[in-house]
Amino acid sequence: MIKLQEIYISSFGKLNDYRLKLKDGLNTVCQENGFGKSTIASFVKAVFFGIGNSTKKSISENERKKFTPWDSTNKFGGYVKFSVDGKIYKAERYFGKTAAQDTFALYDELDIPSKDYGADLGEKLFDIDADSFERCLYVPQKSVAVVANDSFLNKLQNLVDDTDEQNNFDSANKKLDEYYKSLVSTRLTKDGGSKKNRTESEIKEAKRDLIKAQEDYAAAKQKQSLQEKNLARLDALKKDIADRKEKQQQYANLKALQNKAETFNRVEADLKAKEVKLNSLKDKGADVSADYIDRLQQKVNDFDGLKQQAAGVSAPSQAKGGIAKYLLFVLAAALAVLAIVMWDTLGEVLAIVVLGVGVVIFIVSALAFIRESSRQKQEKILQSHLQKLAEQTASEEEALRRTFDKHKIYESNFHSALTQLKNDKQSYEEADYQYKIALAEWENKKKDPEFALAQNFDGKSVCDYTYSIAQMEGELQQILVDNARLGKEIETLTESADKTSELENRRQSLDSKLQEIDNKAKLADTAIKCLIQAKENLSKSFVPKIRDNFQQYISAVTDGKYANAVVDDKFNLRLEENSSMREFDYFSKGTSDVAVFCLRLALIDAMYGKNAPLLILDDPFVNLDESRYSTAMDILQKRAKKCQVLYFTCRR
Repeated sequence: MIKLQEIYISSFGKLNDYRLKLKDGLNTVCQENGFGKSTIASFVKAVFFGIGNSTKKSISENERKKFTPWDSTNKFGGYVKFSVDGKIYKAERYFGKTAAQDTFALYDELDIPSKDYGADLGEKLFDIDADSFERCLYVPQKSVAVVANDSFLNKLQNLVDDTDEQNNFDSANKKLDEYYKSLVSTRLTKDGGSKKNRTESEIKEAKRDLIKAQEDYAAAKQKQSLQEKNLARLDALKKDIADRKEKQQQYANLKALQNKAETFNRVEADLKAKEVKLNSLKDKGADVSADYIDRLQQKVNDFDGLKQQAAGVSAPSQAKGGIAKYLLFVLAAALAVLAIVMWDTLGEVLAIVVLGVGVVIFIVSALAFIRESSRQKQEKILQSHLQKLAEQTASEEEALRRTFDKHKIYESNFHSALTQLKNDKQSYEEADYQYKIALAEWENKKKDPEFALAQNFDGKSVCDYTYSIAQMEGELQQILVDNARLGKEIETLTESADKTSELENRRQSLDSKLQEIDNKAKLADTAIKCLIQAKENLSKSFVPKIRDNFQQYISAVTDGKYANAVVDDKFNLRLEENSSMREFDYFSKGTSDVAVFCLRLALIDAMYGKNAPLLILDDPFVNLDESRYSTAMDILQKRAKKCQVLYFTCRR
């Protein structure tokens, strides 16, 4: 039997550093509303079963969010000391924001860590899960319906106490279900799913392999036919290549002769071209000596000297002032006559002056005539010299012109003409040298034995088979490669095709295996249905006992008003009133609450018998009138003699 000794809340909801000592029998915690009574009750449940990791936003549906302290971000929780089977333990549990952050520890009475129980402490102690605990041993303020579930049924059937798993319904049903699913489940897993799935997959694979083997056989035949065609083509290609190579050799011989003919023609054409160039230079008289060039250079230089000399001699100037000189003589004579004639009239002095002026003018005019006469003589001598220079220059120019005309050079500038002659001389010498080389090469070519034959070669019927031979040899090599590839493919395909009979046998074996799996699955399904039916029948066998216990409790609380009741295997209630069975929803809240309480007691009696564990009540009688409340408390006092009761209430 389980008994609580102490509750310590470090931090949980609105409570901090709260401690509660407990005794055997009935423990009443009477506090005003808002003190935290429900928090204490929820804490005890949380220590034994933990808090779920609900993602719901509603505070009423999310215990973790509801009991997280407002003023702290640390973990929250505490411990509960309890005794079971003569041993004392302390269960300590703290909670974080998520279940992954929760911690659990169990200590013995010496505060030494114990491994007697794990984090599933509540399920081990009470033989039910958290949901069943809240529907049976823990009565919260909120309305929690008592409904049948596997945890209840297992406890009612005492199957959880049976160490032989073969007699455990859940274990047997689970194993049968797992076996059935392992046979025919359609769910895909990493290992390929159920046996049926894997077998069907193997059958599909075997069929695919069989079809592929048959296709490979047909493909091998087709490739063998292609390989035979390639071999025939190879023989034809080899003959064609041999024939064309023979013709190619003939072509090579003719081509060599053609090349010789082309070479002869090129050498002959080159010789003729050089001869033409040489002859053209000979026609220009380019075959001159260096002395000839030097002499001609001297003549050009001499001609340039004559031109410069002629340019240095001034041309005779024209006589100037001839009339003026005669006028001066006339003026001098006039003045002399005037002075003599008018000697008396003018006076001696003036006449002498006039006469003197006339004499001076006469002398000046005489001197001018003398100088003019001398100048004219010099001009005649210079004119004669210029005439001789011009005649000599023209003669030299004509001689040079005739010389360059002989060389077919018609440049007006003799220096340019001389430069051209020098260039022609150099070209002639080079052409003469090249001509002699070409002539020697031509004479050498004429010594070739095939010279005459090549000279008469016309280039007809010359056909080059090089490209076609290369194409054929390329095709031949490709056929060899293709045939080698086809040989490997045929070998591979033949190996696959040889497995046809083996694959057919495998497919038939898999079909038989699939039929066997279906048969086993049908048997497993039948066994599951039989087991479920057996469970239902077994569950119904407990209903009379629960109904009898419930009728005793409800009759006592209601002073015999509801002495007759019906409880089915789903824990649905119907009460008799006015000789008629009525559904539970017809009754008042007070009646409903007391009926549910009585059903819980009947259920506990059926589940635990004389070894009933503790009972936690969070003010479940708020809707009862004084009479029923008093009767309910009497029942509670009696219950406290069988097990420890923790009763939270605000009623004095």
